This record gives sequence, C-alpha cells and structure tokens, in this order.
Amino acid sequence: MTWFTVLVLTYYIDGDNYDPMVSRIIYPSYNDCSNAMTAIYENHLYAHYRDSMAQCLQTDKISSVNSIPKYRPENLNKGKQNG
Repeated sequence: MTWFTVLVLTYYIDGDNYDPMVSRIIYPSYNDCSNAMTAIYENHLYAHYRDSMAQCLQTDKISSVNSIPKYRPENLNKGKQNG
C-alpha cells in the first residue's frame, strides 16, 4: 500500500515578528514527497529563509493499493507431486 504524504514547509518572513508561513503540498507517496522536499526546500527555500524547515508527514489515507492477485497459470502444479 502507498499512503498520501504531505510536504510541510514552514518559514519566517521577518524573524519572530510574524507568525510562521506554512505551506502544505500533498503527494501520492513518501518517495515523491521526499524528492520534492529536496528540490523545493534544499535547492530554493533554505537559500532565502534560513529560519525554516521542511518535513514529509504520512497521512492515514491510502493513495494506491495493489490488491489484485497475480495471475497463476493453470499448469503451475502440473507434473509436481503433492506432498
């Protein structure tokens, strides 16, 4: 199963004078979120806002399920002894 994961970006515009700015972006998997965090936070946001953080938080919502069983050929056990 794969779970929706939220990228949370938190940063301050003017030190402690204002409440933090918080942005949330949802991704279909933790891996996608992690890749985006590197691209967005490490390559852009942190360069402008040193007092910032980013994190990927997994939700309890399933984004994909591979619950369909794989096809098994009819002759899978042909020629084998039961034992």
